[in-house]
Amino acid sequence: MRIVFEPSGTHIHKGFLKVRLDLYPDLADKTYALHHVQVIVFPEPDKPLGGYSGKIHQDEVGVWIPDNQVQYDKWLATLPLIWQLNPALCVFVLISEDTNLVEIVNYLNILATHATTIDDIMVQPNPAHLISPFMRDKVILKKEKITNQDEAKLISDINQRLAGISISYSGDGEVEPVEPGSIYIGAAATNRGASLGVYTLVNKGTPANATGSITNVGIWANSNLSNCEVATFFVVSGTNLTTRDNENIGSVTAGSEQIFTGLNIDVTATNCIGIYYSAGILDADNSGGLGIWYASGDRIPSTNYAFTAIANYVISLYGTGEEAGGGGWANIAKWRQGTGSITATDLAYICMGTGKIAVADIASINGVAV
Repeated sequence: MRIVFEPSGTHIHKGFLKVRLDLYPDLADKTYALHHVQVIVFPEPDKPLGGYSGKIHQDEVGVWIPDNQVQYDKWLATLPLIWQLNPALCVFVLISEDTNLVEIVNYLNILATHATTIDDIMVQPNPAHLISPFMRDKVILKKEKITNQDEAKLISDINQRLAGISISYSGDGEVEPVEPGSIYIGAAATNRGASLGVYTLVNKGTPANATGSITNVGIWANSNLSNCEVATFFVVSGTNLTTRDNENIGSVTAGSEQIFTGLNIDVTATNCIGIYYSAGILDADNSGGLGIWYASGDRIPSTNYAFTAIANYVISLYGTGEEAGGGGWANIAKWRQGTGSITATDLAYICMGTGKIAVADIASINGVAV
């Protein structure tokens, strides 16, 4: 695989600085076939339907539709195709204001030791549920709140400092065991039959099943997205929505499922997931879904904003994450010892024969998660 610094993802979230590193597969990697894709070269990509000259109209969401679908499909078949290699995984990493190239390179060398596992995970039927928990403790280089008040200049300085990073490494090594994440939200990021242009879009279907943090987002774009943002929303009343939390994603390449890990987007059970991008087209279906809310312009973040609801639509936007609290020793109040008790902070190890087990490594006791 090859790791490339992607400057469009540099942002500040909850007072912490994050950068984005994209992992591109090599020909020998399992993920290569999934992300080495053909995309259409439209003659006028900034115009409706890529510059199609036939008669077109807009539906109720504002999506451009050809009056004659058969004629449009014939026109599409005449357009040239190019091969495009997309990232197999996009990793957001916490860094500090003074992080330098040497520290980044050292981080990349550590990340390289997990190359085989990452490649193996990303070809699984549902990689989003696996890659997020696997990367959970691998996406923090330095966790320090920023002190620079000029955030725009800080982002510019970081992008200049890390510009041009591109490191290749082999995928040697054994596949490590991985446990799936527990939160899910939204609809599968798959190649769908329709598409939606520039709006703030929120999936009504499959709200979050639990409270915690969305650490992983999957997106399938029909054409490359720019300045992408992802957010969780809750209903205030009717179709009025408020953003709970959001993060910047940056650019999103089209033609395959793009998965972004290392995120930390707050979510509460029954919240829904939404997206905004300044240019490009998102894959969607205009039937078979549970509907969406949409609004013109960038409504991330927003407070009690009046969206418009439309039935049947679904967008290729999916999130996974970890529940708040998430197990651990803290969930066991105490162990009895005679007439007294031992709490989590009192006990680091449990001895077994001549060895010992760290409390932090214990998954359960008599079937109770710890």
